[in-house]
Amino acid sequence: MTYDTVPEFEKDLKKLKKKYKPLDGDLEVFKKALKVDPENLTGVVRISSLG
Repeated sequence: MTYDTVPEFEKDLKKLKKKYKPLDGDLEVFKKALKVDPENLTGVVRISSLG
């Protein structure tokens, strides 16, 4: 599965990664969850290790 992003997202992500170090890992967890079961990925997706 491929993921396309818009430049605005990449810019915002870059800024947020400076403040929230585990953001890259969290984004990968979300992508894996989306890949496993995209139909049932509604509502809240729990991401561990958030302060």
